[in-house]
Amino acid sequence: DVAIFSNVTTYADYKVLSEWEPNPFYFIVNKSRSDILQELDIAMRKVENTDIFLQSRLFNKYFSNNEAGIHIAFSRDEMNYLADKPEITVLLSTSNIPISYVEQGKAKGVIVDYLSAIAARTGLRFRYILCANSTEMLARFKNGEGDIFSQLPADFAYGEKLNVKLTQPYIQLNYGLTKKINEGNKIKTIAVIQGRNSTLNKLAELGQSFTIRDYPDTISCMDAVANNETNAAVIHSMAFDQLSYHAKY
Repeated sequence: DVAIFSNVTTYADYKVLSEWEPNPFYFIVNKSRSDILQELDIAMRKVENTDIFLQSRLFNKYFSNNEAGIHIAFSRDEMNYLADKPEITVLLSTSNIPISYVEQGKAKGVIVDYLSAIAARTGLRFRYILCANSTEMLARFKNGEGDIFSQLPADFAYGEKLNVKLTQPYIQLNYGLTKKINEGNKIKTIAVIQGRNSTLNKLAELGQSFTIRDYPDTISCMDAVANNETNAAVIHSMAFDQLSYHAKY
């Protein structure tokens, strides 16, 4: 009556009844070759850190003509909900290039493009409430002004504290310490985005004593380093690539 396939298989005139969560695929190494396992893991991490869109490019290369992959299986209740074309309000920071920002008065960035893709496939409508930075966005979310807070780091403990539910991640970013080229290796003060508990926990794991200074957004953290207010800043790789070419950095 039914058959089970992955979404990379295309069969015309068949209907998708349901979909499960994604399944990861692994390389398998002979148990006597732990040296290969270690080297392969290191290589894969380096590739992921420097090319975060590799999986997307591979999927588009080998399955770009797959129509099955673009169909979504909705339950009857979900179809009834979508039939009303509900509007969902999204709180969005305007100072987190390239994740979210404003250009010519319009919301732009990774988040907007991601939700636009969801809207195209589901019929959902998203309306953006623009906030100056993450601090304002969180305050307005706590005040009940939006349905979605769009940039909460993957910190489930913090999510429970806020009494909110986290979705699956829409992107995974690599964070690191950014400092001036001529700055010594001794780091004493670090700029972080205010309210990022996951960042503070990661710094604590380093086992060193730092002076932490809070800033409202990524650009302010970069400015703190450029203006010698701090020795370093915690920045994700996409923001660094987007901002670092400016003269003052």
